[in-house]
Amino acid sequence: MEQDERAFTPRALLLSIAFGLLILFGQTVIRGAGGYSWTGEAALVILAISYALSSMSKRPLSFGEMGVIFGSVEVMTVLFIGWQYILPSWAIAGLSRDFPLRQILPDFLVPRDEDAMRSLLLGGSINWGAWILPLTYVVLFAIILTLFSYFNVIPLRRFYIEREKLVFPVATVGAKFSKILKERGVELRILYLGILSGFIISLFQRGHLLEAIWEEFPTADLRFDLTPYLQSSFPGGAFGMDQGTQITPDLIAWSFLIPLGIQVSIWITAIVAYLLIPPVLVRMGLLPYESGHDFSFYSSNAAVNGPLPWYHLSTGVYVAVGLIPILVGAKYIVRNFREWSDEPLSRKWLLIGWALTFIFSIFLLSILGMSPAIALAILILQAIYWQGYIWTLGMSNWIVPINLGIRGILDQIFFSSGIFSRASSDAFFSGAANAMVTDSISAQPTASAEGFKFSSELNIKAKTIFRAQVFGIVFGALAGSLLLLLSFHIWGAAKKPLEMAVTTYPEEGLLTVMDQLGGWDPIYFLWGFLIGAIPFIIKGIFPIFGISALGILLGLLLPGYAALYMLTSLLRFLAERYGGETFLQDKAVPFFAGFAIGGVLNAIGTSVVLIVKSSPLSPISGPLGALIILAVILPVMRSYMRSGDFERVTQLLLEDSGDGI
Repeated sequence: MEQDERAFTPRALLLSIAFGLLILFGQTVIRGAGGYSWTGEAALVILAISYALSSMSKRPLSFGEMGVIFGSVEVMTVLFIGWQYILPSWAIAGLSRDFPLRQILPDFLVPRDEDAMRSLLLGGSINWGAWILPLTYVVLFAIILTLFSYFNVIPLRRFYIEREKLVFPVATVGAKFSKILKERGVELRILYLGILSGFIISLFQRGHLLEAIWEEFPTADLRFDLTPYLQSSFPGGAFGMDQGTQITPDLIAWSFLIPLGIQVSIWITAIVAYLLIPPVLVRMGLLPYESGHDFSFYSSNAAVNGPLPWYHLSTGVYVAVGLIPILVGAKYIVRNFREWSDEPLSRKWLLIGWALTFIFSIFLLSILGMSPAIALAILILQAIYWQGYIWTLGMSNWIVPINLGIRGILDQIFFSSGIFSRASSDAFFSGAANAMVTDSISAQPTASAEGFKFSSELNIKAKTIFRAQVFGIVFGALAGSLLLLLSFHIWGAAKKPLEMAVTTYPEEGLLTVMDQLGGWDPIYFLWGFLIGAIPFIIKGIFPIFGISALGILLGLLLPGYAALYMLTSLLRFLAERYGGETFLQDKAVPFFAGFAIGGVLNAIGTSVVLIVKSSPLSPISGPLGALIILAVILPVMRSYMRSGDFERVTQLLLEDSGDGI
């Protein structure tokens, strides 16, 4: 294919590296100062900017080049969901006089030079000799465990994309955006209208660009909380949104794209679990209750207290969501493995790669100070949960890693059973290492699967996107580790704008030693697995059954977004009922693709203004923000006007699609 032959061009690699460095900077400095955590959608915006830049030379990017940029940038982005915290969190433990296990901290992760650790946390000169081993460890940790996760995804690639038809909203939007720009048909007008709408609506939201530029600018808070008004009728019940939650254009777009049945299952589950059941438990004296609180308090109370702690149950639902579809589709998976055509790697190299990364992953975990048997169990359990994460991202664009479930299972197998002493390095490092894998690696297999969805939609060879991902993770880990070390010593990991000094991983280890599982119990895991299995069983008997196990899981984990899914399920229902499939694919999806891009552009622009505002360059933050607004609106409006006037686009959105409206 032409797009594959021209994939790894100099400009594709240059754009990937340049924007990759921007992403790495964004996930460290901008993330701390601007408060915006860039995830997979950042790759979509980078793709849009890259295409715009290439169009200026009259040689727009090919599909293959887009695949290289999307695939490489996305894996760099999601690496920095937790990986950047490893060095500072262990440095804090190493410096703490009160940390009880300082003597067992490994030299290759925690330097013995206290001045070197203080410089990392507070700023100062770099002691390269002290940090070369820790830097080497975290780089190998990122690359090897990420590659291991990719080798777990490849045999299931066709299963997820072709049989289960996972949507992967970011990949779907990215592919739709790419096709529309290439074809330059009627859908292009609708795409531009969506970008303008999403960007302009976001401007007037609380915490977004206009408020970042002018703090006194009146903005709309697109959130609500009915919880206080419901307590007289529903004591302990919750319906609303957290303080930090808003309904944004990109969230509306991602939610609209997922199947209607999953959307309905999410908000029904959230209402039943957090609004209807808690009052019954409160009246029975089974759930503690205090009056005068908001959604956050009562939803958290229902999630972890009482006889039905939804959060703890979700640890079992996750396994059901990820594992049962694989068991049901085992014949399909085995047949594809036997046929094995058009895959990223040959079967031989896949098996060799899987075996080598599996062995080295166990080695990297066990040398921290735990038995290889525990390291093996961590990898197996993580690989099982990865499948659940792929489902949540693929059918909702959410990934909510749950570290507690794996830690609880490890505790039951190895420590409560007496196989290993709880007061041992095995217990401490099992908790710490499991948290490191959860935070740093969990998003990588989902990014890999999403990249394969992008390549499938654009007819790009799977091996092209896989090579782009490998390039991205290697470059991201190498360049990112150096950027982290430099940033830490310039600003100080414990100081603004970074503020990354948390003791997350050593604390997780101590919690395991002290048998602190936050109320988790294996019976909750088993009940959760049963709850997740029931929809599969019923659907096997009654195929028209519409409740989704994935929807139940997300409803338990994301009750604050019930209203969002009520809104988007209504929009999706109207689009399907009155417009039909043609309207949905040709008009609704292009509009929401642009709607998402506009919203994310606004969020990234906001974070840029906030970091400039917190720096010595603060006086130019206002003009910079105005320039960002103009740099988005004027070119998009110009392209929109060239594509057709407003009345024409409105007519296109509403005209008869042939199916009914």
